[in-house]
Amino acid sequence: MGGPNGWGPGVPPRLECVTAVGFAEDANPRHRPTMEDAHVVLDEYLGDRGTGFFGIYDGHGGRAAVDVVATILHQLDGTPLPVDAADVPAPTADALAASASAGPLPGATAPGTPPSGAPVEDGAAVESAGRTAADEGADEGKAGERGGGGAPPPPPPPSHGASPSPSLPASTSSQAATPPPTPRRTRRRRVLLTANVGDARAVLCRDARPVRLTYDHKASDPSEARRVAEAGGFVTSKRVNGVLSVARALGDHAMKGAVISNPHLSRTVLVADDAEGGGGAGGMGRREPFVVLACDGLWDVMTDAEVVAFVGDRLGRGGAAGGTAKKLVRAALDRGSTDNISVMVVVL
Repeated sequence: MGGPNGWGPGVPPRLECVTAVGFAEDANPRHRPTMEDAHVVLDEYLGDRGTGFFGIYDGHGGRAAVDVVATILHQLDGTPLPVDAADVPAPTADALAASASAGPLPGATAPGTPPSGAPVEDGAAVESAGRTAADEGADEGKAGERGGGGAPPPPPPPSHGASPSPSLPASTSSQAATPPPTPRRTRRRRVLLTANVGDARAVLCRDARPVRLTYDHKASDPSEARRVAEAGGFVTSKRVNGVLSVARALGDHAMKGAVISNPHLSRTVLVADDAEGGGGAGGMGRREPFVVLACDGLWDVMTDAEVVAFVGDRLGRGGAAGGTAKKLVRAALDRGSTDNISVMVVVL
């Protein structure tokens, strides 16, 4: 479906909560027999005109889990989010670097502090003014990626899971909201809430540089490997129990304990637009013009910085979000991606 503000399957032709959304995908049949990714685009989420919900879900071991996640996850998160004006600091430099007093959900990872304590590649810890919603689930172990090198132990029963990376832009609504970028007399706070498990990723463009909002829960991550061992599992050939290349996912019940679904969370106060709210054509006049959500089929072959530069260049020259997403998928294929590829460009 296409239109002035939305482009791609499942994207409304017009949106209230953001400037535009573009989505593109490719099953990559040369390397993958089936398409196991899914996505969700919801305008006026929870009945609020300024709220949007955007999710990328990376399935593995079949579509059973990912279809359930794409159908119900956004329905389960119906609690209004604390983003009223009184709760959101003014987006000054100090506020952007500060952390709000609210803590993460039980078992969640604090934004800007990867589980290992190591710096996040290509774009640093999240500059946040608080904590976020929930990034649950990017499990990687697709059907063709199971079993490591050498001689790992026999795998458990087939594992079905999903790697979601939902992102909820928000503002002064009592729920997660993104006010539309139309002229207005008063400033409205805009907050980007993200949550993920696994290795689906969300990357914000800030001042033409990437800011990674999610965390890749790879089995090879030292802190994840320690947690898996403490839970009675093991990591060999960079796979949990020799099977799954991510340590967190939705589903995979045969491996629960070692593979958990506790999300990494981030809450980022976006820089306020000018009082008149123009922001430039296509949102590119803003300090934070867009965020890219994608499965690892993209991130395996392009860095955060490369993706932000690619998208920024095309949007800056008047390109549409949908066409930009499609070209990004093409670029991943040209660079030799061997996975399903799903890309969403959200112009804020």
